[in-house]
Amino acid sequence: MTPAPQLLRRYLLAASSWTLTSSMVEVTLPLVAVVALGQGSTQVGLLTGAVLATALLVQVPAGVWSDRRRRHSPHLAALRLTDAALVLLTAVTLWLGVLTFPLLLVATVLHVVLATVAGSLGYHLVNLFTDSSTRGRAIGHLQAAREATSVAGQSLGPALLAAWGAPAALASAAAGALASALVGLGLVRPESALLPVEEPRVGGDRGVQLRAGLGSAARRSATPLLLAVGVSVATSLTVPVHLLFLLRDLAVPVRWTGAVVAVGSSGAVVAGLVLDRVRRAAGTTRTCQAAAVVAAAGPAVLLLARPGALAAPAVGVSEFLSAFGGALLVGALMSDLQQSVDARSLSTVLSAVQVALQGGGLVGIAVATGLATALTRRHVVEFSLGLLVAVVAAGLLTAARSRPPR
Repeated sequence: MTPAPQLLRRYLLAASSWTLTSSMVEVTLPLVAVVALGQGSTQVGLLTGAVLATALLVQVPAGVWSDRRRRHSPHLAALRLTDAALVLLTAVTLWLGVLTFPLLLVATVLHVVLATVAGSLGYHLVNLFTDSSTRGRAIGHLQAAREATSVAGQSLGPALLAAWGAPAALASAAAGALASALVGLGLVRPESALLPVEEPRVGGDRGVQLRAGLGSAARRSATPLLLAVGVSVATSLTVPVHLLFLLRDLAVPVRWTGAVVAVGSSGAVVAGLVLDRVRRAAGTTRTCQAAAVVAAAGPAVLLLARPGALAAPAVGVSEFLSAFGGALLVGALMSDLQQSVDARSLSTVLSAVQVALQGGGLVGIAVATGLATALTRRHVVEFSLGLLVAVVAAGLLTAARSRPPR
């Protein structure tokens, strides 16, 4: 049976609605801790740390589990239904006045586990619902939709909380997760029809297969992987000082910060839309090299900006370049791997790459937090730019060395 375009559209609809509601939940739960439960910065920090740690710890095991599944859409729908029930239960306990911070912490961790495992299942479904001629474009469009709906969810969650209260905001998110699960249930039978009648069972040592898959991915995408991890570390250096740099060093009005974030997010959306066309024209390695250069231009523009009427537009350009370059770089890497890695280790390899990128970002934030006590905010941004230039140079050198001799 040939994959039908409507199956992919249905999957994109389910995935986008899931990202929207999941983002709503992730931004609303810390607000619930502060607004409804009266918790302080320590508890919010604990929630944030639990989300990051859980995502890192669960990512690779979730990929391994996904690779061992023959059918993925039933598990995906079940995970989304479970998450809808979890969020609704959290809303009900909050409305009844029996929700405590430990229960909220448990609900947050469980939500992250469910979302991470659900994400690992999607790689196989995208490959199943597309052929080689449409897969790259579908991956790019999915990335663009994910970025757009994630930002929408992060904005919608606090807005609903302020307008309707925390229980109603969580109940709305639960309804969205339920709708996503119901749409996903419509993929169960088509997936069964697309799967081979007889699929050979994977034999041999799974550890050997996993190492072979990771080794093959590292050899194939050495330069893009180096660039992606390096850019992740370098760009995350500005996270602890970024907002203060905008407000105090550049005197950007507070009312413009939301617009600046939106402009930056649009860069990631545009990157997803043009990803396949650029990668087909230039190749994965050159696309990643160009994307790293664009990402490095972001802090360069930020450093050139001066306080005044043009500060906010300059920051918007900086945010767009950073988001566009970073999203194009990661998208090109992940798209190439998703279309080349053996299906037996697809989710595991992509999950391992995600862990490397997220881990690099956490390392950068930790380093920047230490630097912020010894350096000025401008010096931290300059250090980030210097590291980005070094990463680009290393990527160019690695690619040149890996070319076969003529």
